[in-house]
Amino acid sequence: MHPQRTRIYAQAHDACSPTLGSAAARAVVKDYYGLKSFGARYGGIMVLASLGMAVGGYLGGFLFDLSGSYQPVWILSLVATVTAFVALDLAPRMHPRQRHQSEEEVGAPASIATSSSPA
Repeated sequence: MHPQRTRIYAQAHDACSPTLGSAAARAVVKDYYGLKSFGARYGGIMVLASLGMAVGGYLGGFLFDLSGSYQPVWILSLVATVTAFVALDLAPRMHPRQRHQSEEEVGAPASIATSSSPA
């Protein structure tokens, strides 16, 4: 594979993938739910993401065995990704005032309360 394509793929994967430690996943959880329940919600997302990654390979192989092609796997992956983005877009965000109150309740330092990037 071309080195430039590899670098672009790696950056896109890091930006879009909810992998363990992903800054994007933490920022989304913080922006939508605040810091009060951050650990439980982020932990639940990571458990579901891990299960999806564990089952995904087997499901892809099963669909390939049934159809003889990877096309159904790519279609299922695309549909799942679009569905996740639409669901996230439709989810109500916390109002900034509510998010600020939630952060005050847990005593979040100012650097965490105002920044969505990891320390």
